[in-house]
Amino acid sequence: VEVIYKTHSIRFYIQDNNRILEFTVHNFHNNQPLSGKLILSDSPSESMVIATPFDKPKYFYYNQKINCMRVQGEVNFGSKKFIFNKEDTFGVLDWGRGVWTYSNTWYWGSASGLVNNKPFGFNIGYGFGNTQAATENMLIYEGKAYKLNDVVFNIPKDELRIKKYLEPWTFTSNDHRFELTFEPVLDRS
Repeated sequence: VEVIYKTHSIRFYIQDNNRILEFTVHNFHNNQPLSGKLILSDSPSESMVIATPFDKPKYFYYNQKINCMRVQGEVNFGSKKFIFNKEDTFGVLDWGRGVWTYSNTWYWGSASGLVNNKPFGFNIGYGFGNTQAATENMLIYEGKAYKLNDVVFNIPKDELRIKKYLEPWTFTSNDHRFELTFEPVLDRS
C-alpha cells in the first residue's frame, strides 16, 4: 500500500516475511520534517483475530492484532535520529476492516516487550461492539496466545461521575490473571 500527498507519504509492504513501513511528513511539527523506515519481523506463531458484531444488523468489525513483532530501523525528526534495534524493540500490527455504527466507545490497550528475556505482550479492549460471545483480550508469551475473558477497565471518576482520564486506571481480568495499573501522561481527547 502506498499513499502519496503533497504534505506526506506512507508506504507499507511485505518483503521476505517482514512488514516494512516507510513514511515522510514534510511539516510534522514546527516546520520540522518526520521520516523513517521501520521493519517489523519475527511474527509470533499465534495472534488475536476476532469478528465483533454490533447490536445492529450488518454492522461488524473484523480485526487482527499481532503482538511481539521485533522492530528495527530509524525515525528522523528534524535533526534528531532515533534508532530502533530488534533485540529490544517491539511493535504490534493492528489490522481491521468493518462496518461500524456511527457512535461508539472503544478503549484499547496493547503492549509488547520482554519478561525474563522472553517475548511477552497483551491486547485488551472494552466497549466496542457486542462482546458477549468473545473479546479481544489475550496474553502472548513466547509466541503463544492465552485467552482472557472479560477485562474490567476501571477509569477513575469524580463525584459527578465524570471520567478523570489523567488519574491512574486499573485493569482486572475476571480470572485475575491480568492485573495492571496505567498512569496516563497525556489527554488526547
